[in-house]
Formats: sequence, structure tokens, C-alpha cells
Amino acid sequence: MIRKVLISLLAIAGFFFLLLTPHSHATAIPEKCFDIQLKSLDGSVHKLTEFKGKPTILVFWASWCPHCRKEMPQLKELYQEENGEINIVAVAMDKDINKLKSYLEELKPEFPVFTRNEKLPECLGEIRGVPTLFVLDENLSFIKKFEGETPNEEIKEALGKGTCGCL
Repeated sequence: MIRKVLISLLAIAGFFFLLLTPHSHATAIPEKCFDIQLKSLDGSVHKLTEFKGKPTILVFWASWCPHCRKEMPQLKELYQEENGEINIVAVAMDKDINKLKSYLEELKPEFPVFTRNEKLPECLGEIRGVPTLFVLDENLSFIKKFEGETPNEEIKEALGKGTCGCL
């Protein structure tokens, strides 16, 4: 009987220890994600690792998507508000590059826009639609994934929960 009580008390104590122990909100992205090749509109190729050092918002979007057309100006606004303290990496899923370029002339983003690679990186998980946005800390560790149009307030909240100490 005493043995059962002690085991129960130890189990309860262990549960509370796990519950009260602080945990990091960021999860490492698999290293193969760091080698994601990003092709700019001028044809140059970049890697995700080039953006290490600042919190990064990696967004998959398309110029033909109405939700993306609402979100991209908001991301531009967030980028301006943060005054260079964050990266925004936009990967356009457009097949028609001329329509993409036309939209970008209208939007005039201040952050880099890349074109879709032949296949999406599996290391980021399934991207079921656009916009899909990943919030990464300064070490490119995963903080949060958003699917659909995401208000800047939610992005800022996610950045504040990461290990980056940003915002």
C-alpha cells in the first residue's frame, strides 16, 4: 500500500516537473532545409542559409491568389515597421512569370522574391495551399506555420515566442 502511494506521488511530482519546466518554442528545421535553393527573378540562385542571423518569415504565395494579394502588402508593411530587423523571403508559386513580374511592379516589395522550384521542399512539411507562411528564428529554427492569410499581429506574436528574443 505504501509502495503504491509513493509511486503515485512520484508520478504526480514528475508530471508537475514536466509541466513547469520551460521549453523552447522553436524546433530545428532539418538541415536539408538549409540547402533549399531559391531562384530570384534575375536567375541567380540563393540558399535559405543566407538569411541566417535574423528572424525570417518564409512565405509561399502566388500573384493570382486573392488572399496572397491581401497579405503581401501587409508583409511589406511589417518589413518596413521592423526596419531591417527581420528577413522576409517570398517564394512565388506562379507559373506565369510575366504576370508575377507585373504584380511585383505594382507591389514594389522591399524584400526578396524568388520563384518556385521544380518541387517544394519536403522538409517543410506539406504545403496545401497559398499563402503558407513559416516563422523562423535567427538560427532558422521553426517557430510557427500559418496557412491562409495571416494578420501581422499573429506573425509578431509568433516572433515574440521564439528563441530569437525579437520584437
